[in-house]
Amino acid sequence: MGDFNGDANQDLVVANFADDNVSILLGTGNGLFAAAQNFAAGDQPQFVAVDDFNNDGKQDLAVANQENNTVNILTGDGTGSFAAATVVEVGHDPRSVAVGDFNGDGNRDLAVVKRTGSVVSTLAGDGSGAFGAATSFEVGFDPRSVTVGDFNGDGNDDLATADANKHYVGVLIGDGTGSFAPATTFATGSEPMYVATGDFNNDGHQDLATANSGSDNVSILIGDGSGTFGAATNFVVGDHPLSLAVGDFDGDSIVDLAVANEGSNDVSILIGEAATASSSSLELMANLGQLGRLNSNNSANRTVTGDDDVEEDSIQPEDSLLVVNEALEQLTYQPTLDFTEQHLDTAAINDQEFITRDISDRVLDQIFLEVRNEI
Repeated sequence: MGDFNGDANQDLVVANFADDNVSILLGTGNGLFAAAQNFAAGDQPQFVAVDDFNNDGKQDLAVANQENNTVNILTGDGTGSFAAATVVEVGHDPRSVAVGDFNGDGNRDLAVVKRTGSVVSTLAGDGSGAFGAATSFEVGFDPRSVTVGDFNGDGNDDLATADANKHYVGVLIGDGTGSFAPATTFATGSEPMYVATGDFNNDGHQDLATANSGSDNVSILIGDGSGTFGAATNFVVGDHPLSLAVGDFDGDSIVDLAVANEGSNDVSILIGEAATASSSSLELMANLGQLGRLNSNNSANRTVTGDDDVEEDSIQPEDSLLVVNEALEQLTYQPTLDFTEQHLDTAAINDQEFITRDISDRVLDQIFLEVRNEI
């Protein structure tokens, strides 16, 4: 999707595998599209990415062609038309292409996942629409898709690939010079065919979503901002999902997903939900994810973090420690907390016996009241 004629309406681009071309459908702004205009690509185009590769302010296309091992660059003229394709050799069996700035020079580069070689290759752009030779990095067996994000918050572009045969995503952390650390893997559903980036829990860190053809579901992996991702949460969709798109489809400023299902010939829409915590809950605990204490009078005491110094005489044997983890949808508390140290640290917390409560789909105010009644 892009705006290929500069009218501020969203247009569509489609890679036509059997016809060896791409179709441009210009949007009218009311949900309708003009008839397709076709532009020649390579043999068996599999995937298309949109960006400005020659820095003229107009959107161009990069098309991965499975059969003749190339990426085609079609530069746009800003009217919805494109110049004849420039051929870029990328190596055997390219299946997906993504765009980023991997060497930090301000020009758009390409990342191409190649199924047969089990690698992802990057090609540095020079800002004129031309690209250098491919540099390859190993990923898992049978990679099908690649996405770009900054997963560890260092300002450099990183990569994530969907590795269908191994049932995981591989995350490669970029160093900003065009090189990447070896892939770290995180389990997904069966046969992930597509991976995309988004912030699905609205914590400011980038997360991953995969379309899993073998298990007919979508996996969401929550990022912690360090390049690590939590265990997958799976959502049922149609038969044999092959790809997905991230967007806000209901206008509530929360990320949603659209999933294309090859086996059932339909699209599944997954609407993202807001957190259930109320504002009074947030005021009570100061910030979700912090440590807090409930005193013996069943009222909220001061909120402290793991790095806070706590005066010895302020800690009472009957005090309770409360930990809220919104991402895991858990509330943990220790009903008979008796610290003797003046510094509240992780070791001291881990020595205590805790009770964990599930808070999924429940309002935190109600949970806090229930905990107070128990201590």
